[in-house]
Amino acid sequence: MNQAVDLSWLVGKWVVDVEHNDHSWFFRFSDGGVVSTESDWRLVTSEGIRVTGPDEGQLFGLGQPMDARARVLELTQGKRLLGFRIAGRTGDLSLEFDDRGVLEFVNLSSGYESWRAQFGSNEIICLGGGQVVRHPANS
Repeated sequence: MNQAVDLSWLVGKWVVDVEHNDHSWFFRFSDGGVVSTESDWRLVTSEGIRVTGPDEGQLFGLGQPMDARARVLELTQGKRLLGFRIAGRTGDLSLEFDDRGVLEFVNLSSGYESWRAQFGSNEIICLGGGQVVRHPANS
């Protein structure tokens, strides 16, 4: 069972930068908050899946390798977050944009942490198995 977690600080914000470092991805928001992951993520629009973390560097028959960072920034430019959802059993995080696009952080492990959301001293962590907790627990 997931603790009650508050990610309302995301609402009304927008993605200002995406950083890829080794296996980690950092999605930075207009208020200084960050959602980071070492797991899979994808950006879905009305046209379907537009980019994923594993797409990074793939050719897909294009003239140059996929730049997932640039693609996310292109597709989210000027788009504010309307809300978020955390799946009860899996801990998957969905960030919903005002154009109906969704940035999804997918938990694929029963043991490893999937994603973290940080804002100031507040941190929300998706643990292995899908439990989502606030750290420190008394904040």
